[in-house]
Amino acid sequence: MPGFHLILIIRVWKLFYKMLKPIYHLTFTDTSNTKRYIEQLNNLPYINYAERVPQYQIIFTPNDPNNAMWHLGKISANNAWDIEKGDAQVTVAITDNAIDINHPDLQGNIWTNSGEIPNNGVDDDNNGYVDDVNGYDVADGNSNPSPPVNTFKFSHGTHCAGIASANTDNNTGIAAIGFNTSIMPVKITSDNTNGNAITNGYAGIEYAIYN
Repeated sequence: MPGFHLILIIRVWKLFYKMLKPIYHLTFTDTSNTKRYIEQLNNLPYINYAERVPQYQIIFTPNDPNNAMWHLGKISANNAWDIEKGDAQVTVAITDNAIDINHPDLQGNIWTNSGEIPNNGVDDDNNGYVDDVNGYDVADGNSNPSPPVNTFKFSHGTHCAGIASANTDNNTGIAAIGFNTSIMPVKITSDNTNGNAITNGYAGIEYAIYN
């Protein structure tokens, strides 16, 4: 046939022969040109349609080193990921003792307040919080929701943020419930505590709701 490459067809069989008009399933070797073959077949007057048969996966398994954590199996996350993996348009506020916005497995999913100009000392969007580009520390009244430097006791919020939306399927760290969900960091524990006390819980919820 003019314009066609010679390909080795491994198998041809008829589908739904009792219910529908002849539908044939072809299996061939040269899969690198599948798109071209489909286009050529669809241009033939005696072919109603030609399409690629999708290959569905029963259970999606991300490639993160820690992709089999206890909670993921408990909520059947693998089954959910076949349907939805999270959406950046969905924002989840983590109101906790602190959230490390520079954590390598969180960076890409940290919420950004587009109405605020970074580090200009002005409340640009008039929401009552100055420079809250990536969340806010409502406990200490500043725009840095990350933990105090080298303070492990303030790691709980970062841990919870990772469970909700760490960067997933990136060969790094853990797998999260929502791969691409935006995380709004809200620090509700003062630096002057040992990291276990929730000193400004209501203020944190108020910030999250307003934004």
